[in-house]
Amino acid sequence: DPARYEKIIPVSDDIIDGTFRVGAGDAVIGRLLAKDLGLRTGSKMRIEAGDGRTALVTVAGIFELGVRELDLRYVYLDLKQTQSLLDLPGGVTLIDVTVENLFAADIDAQRIQKLTGMKAESWIETNAQLMNALSSQRLSTTMITVFVALSVAFGIASVLAISVTQRTREIGILRAMGIRQQQMLRVFLVQGALLGMAGSAMGAVAGTGLVWAFNTFGPKLFYIPLSPNLIPVTMVFAAATGVLAASVPAWRAARLNPVEAIRYV
Repeated sequence: DPARYEKIIPVSDDIIDGTFRVGAGDAVIGRLLAKDLGLRTGSKMRIEAGDGRTALVTVAGIFELGVRELDLRYVYLDLKQTQSLLDLPGGVTLIDVTVENLFAADIDAQRIQKLTGMKAESWIETNAQLMNALSSQRLSTTMITVFVALSVAFGIASVLAISVTQRTREIGILRAMGIRQQQMLRVFLVQGALLGMAGSAMGAVAGTGLVWAFNTFGPKLFYIPLSPNLIPVTMVFAAATGVLAASVPAWRAARLNPVEAIRYV
């Protein structure tokens, strides 16, 4: 029953072509599977079971869940047609249940097992290794992000500090010509922001290329989605980091005494 199933897993939200219709003779397949088989909505597809039973279905919709293995292997069929294809009249091998509290799934699974006597497994238990891996990956990603941000900040600060030292006489001349402290401060702050944005732009190009290469030639289990907001947000963050890193050199440049700066050798 598609309507009841969608209360558990809202597949319609992931349909990219056609509709989630799995009545008799209809099927919904993953995007990568459709691509590999050269299928589109309205195409005919023959499914063969291990004992030689076959079923001819029409592709009513194509979904994209964001997990390569699922998009490459999952096919949604009508329950009765699947039972006939697998020679399991009235049989069901798996029942999915949704819970109100996502992180209390273990407790709910134990209750279901006591009430029904059937094996009940929560999503936490099923994906225990994956959850541990994701937790470790999240921690390492956060640490890498912090260290990269600090490296960027120190890099920009050192570049601008050297720039202030090398341009001391020029800064003194500009100050003597009437450039105010606030204007000089803005010059170096803008330079820091531009350095941050330029670095993030180059990093975005390189990162996008690496993600494309991983999705194309890497392991076929998962692929990395690219959010359209990721690059703009990263550039804004890099610009802010550049401004903060440039604040000390900029303040030093703005406070230079014009007379002493002009005499600087």
